Amino acid sequence: MNTNEILSRPISIGGHIVKNRIAQGPMAVLDLAPDGSPTAQTIAFLEERARGGVGLMILSGAISGRRVREETPYGSLDVDAPDRFTDRLSEILAVTRPHGVIVFCEIVGGFGRMGVPRHGPTIAASGMEEDAFPEGVAVPGGKTMPTPHEATVEQIRQVQEDIAQTALRLKDAGADGVEMAAHMSYFEASFLTPRTNRRTDRYGGSVTNRARMLVETRRLIREYCGPDFPVGLRMTCSERIAGGQGAEEYAAIAREVEREGLAYVALSVGCYENMRAGSKTRTADVIGSGDTAAFRKALSCPILLTGLHDPSQAAAAIESGLGDISMLARPLLADPQYANKVMEGRADEIVRCNECNYCLRRLMVNVPMRCAVNAQMGREGRQGSPPPLRRAVERPIELAKLAVASSRTVMAVVMKFAG
Repeated sequence: MNTNEILSRPISIGGHIVKNRIAQGPMAVLDLAPDGSPTAQTIAFLEERARGGVGLMILSGAISGRRVREETPYGSLDVDAPDRFTDRLSEILAVTRPHGVIVFCEIVGGFGRMGVPRHGPTIAASGMEEDAFPEGVAVPGGKTMPTPHEATVEQIRQVQEDIAQTALRLKDAGADGVEMAAHMSYFEASFLTPRTNRRTDRYGGSVTNRARMLVETRRLIREYCGPDFPVGLRMTCSERIAGGQGAEEYAAIAREVEREGLAYVALSVGCYENMRAGSKTRTADVIGSGDTAAFRKALSCPILLTGLHDPSQAAAAIESGLGDISMLARPLLADPQYANKVMEGRADEIVRCNECNYCLRRLMVNVPMRCAVNAQMGREGRQGSPPPLRRAVERPIELAKLAVASSRTVMAVVMKFAG
């Protein structure tokens, strides 16, 4: 069977019929307003990808409470003002649904050791520190964030409550479903592996205990949103770091959560301490390593695969039963028409992501997202208009930040004088 025929098959996700097997994964590229609400650029960016043919769209990083709002390292969707957010989400749905796109929203319960401690320490399952960053990115001393404090049981319960309330707000605003974020080194992810979870209470130790935070959160979302509201889970499939957890135990944790009802499990590679694993993912990483096979054996819900930039490789993985949907991020920055080109048998016309991490470097120094191979990325909302005058000042500053962030020599000097 041809690649386009395989990737064109509809699939049921949480009771919704997704028109094909290509999903847009959550990305911190939405260019939100300072108050966390979607802007005209946000809506234009998403409309362009919806027009491009994706079947499922997962909006990134809806924050779920005061703590997350204070420690977020980048712009995140703020749904704590329901009236304002509902209006803006309605605008997003108005430009995506005419193209048949199902829209889920990722919920971040906490940033853990990835968070910025603006008003006191961040929290995680346990306190720890060690970092390694993607190619082309250097930071002073190799570290960016102080060690988080171990979360109390009361703090865990507050995070769970915040996530469930956020899920209800998103449901009321019209989202088709939500996604729990337990990947990278976010708060929820810190509970899943013994490397970062050294607790001796009911949230640490066995697979059942390490899954408990997510299991309880899923139950609470059901209490707030009802049994039919779909909930997906994004989680690490393998840490790829010395002493890290592999796919078998991560899959066992996913199975514990699936018993509470999951629309899908979306796989993520690596962690904050090994961002290189996820920032340059290859097919061999998720398929050849056997990671995906471990999840397929453990789960009955759909699996979203990551890193399969080549549509023929994605189709082969789906046809072999290892996964169900190809979830893309950077390739959709490079070519918003990626999905349409695949469905129409024009895969040879796709503008390919060159995996240079230019987008990631911009994200990590907090400047507007751009793509090295797509000059229109991040400018969709201009609709052909010239850039605002302030860009004449902002652009040189951004370029200087990027140059500094790419230089290990400069970062070493900064660290020396910083003490």
